[in-house]
Amino acid sequence: MSRITDLADAVVTAINAASFSLEFTAARLWLPRFDRKDLDTLTISVVPRTTANEIEARPARFDRTCEIDLAVQAAVANAAPATVDPLADLLEELADWALGRALDGPPAATCIGVDETTLSDPNHLMELSLYTGVLRLTFRMKET
Repeated sequence: MSRITDLADAVVTAINAASFSLEFTAARLWLPRFDRKDLDTLTISVVPRTTANEIEARPARFDRTCEIDLAVQAAVANAAPATVDPLADLLEELADWALGRALDGPPAATCIGVDETTLSDPNHLMELSLYTGVLRLTFRMKET
């Protein structure tokens, strides 16, 4: 497999081994599209996104930067804070858990950035009664 899919699999393994405020099992997907009925349980999707390479000052060594999206999705009865807050809190927990996290791999990588690209998608809440929050995790891999 490619390094980014190996990295996404390593993220899934590490997330599933950790403890969070809500129970779930993360999975790696290429296209995280679900029917609304499939989201009655909390769903965490890990999606490989981009890879960029840079040569370091020393020859024969380069940095590979990979971005992985992590989506939190669950059907909700309403958009009241008591319903949505625990899901938004989980998104923040995952962001805190990821930032600075070193994965032994392969591939060995460290999360150097977390961007909460979507704290909560208002269209999903209004039209589908669905919470969707997305993090973009940036990992750096050192390679020789």
